[in-house]
Amino acid sequence: MPRSAPPFTPTPPVPYSSPTVPVPCPLLELLSLAFLLCSWLLALSCCLSPWMERHLELVELEKVHVSLWSGCVVQDSVFSCKPHSSLLSLPLPLLLGRGLLLGALMSGAAAIAVTVPGLRLVHMPKCFGVAASGALKRRLRGCGAVLCVLSAVLEACPVSWAGYVTIRRYQEDTILEMIPRWDLGIGLFLGWTSAAVYMLTVGALWSSCREEGEVTAQRGRSMVQRDGARQEYV
Repeated sequence: MPRSAPPFTPTPPVPYSSPTVPVPCPLLELLSLAFLLCSWLLALSCCLSPWMERHLELVELEKVHVSLWSGCVVQDSVFSCKPHSSLLSLPLPLLLGRGLLLGALMSGAAAIAVTVPGLRLVHMPKCFGVAASGALKRRLRGCGAVLCVLSAVLEACPVSWAGYVTIRRYQEDTILEMIPRWDLGIGLFLGWTSAAVYMLTVGALWSSCREEGEVTAQRGRSMVQRDGARQEYV
């Protein structure tokens, strides 16, 4: 009798192995959050610290500090402060600095409130959906970067103007040498530092959004290749 041929068993297709997609590192996001908190605290210190100071040569070890809110006299490590009696008595750089510094603090607080939910380590509420969480987080970090730029501009403008006016008055030849002159206070340096850290925050946020966008695009290409390979096996 002729032997019957064995039944044909098709070879199962080799499962498609997708290429390894790198996972975006949250280091940039944590660094941007640290920069953002540091810059906001520096802005708050700038708002409370003296912007101008003057050394009185007639009285030994006595200094006069002028901030946005009060004027202080320091003698033998003893502070005697008095709030400004009227807004009209303030110089124009300090008067303008009050409004712009308060705006910078408010925009910085808004940047913190927007950036923190945009971090990948922070879970989004379920009402946003899982599919839209990645794009929404990138948009939130982008809004935080725009608010950081606004805060840096609002802070750098009055601080730079006050520093320019103080330096110009210090170098005036019409003032007698025996008259004490105003010098730059620590608040101006804190303001410049805060504006610089704000710009570092913008760079870190932009880099994190760009890195996550590239990883998302690479994942989309790998999914298209995977679906095409599955259709070939069918």
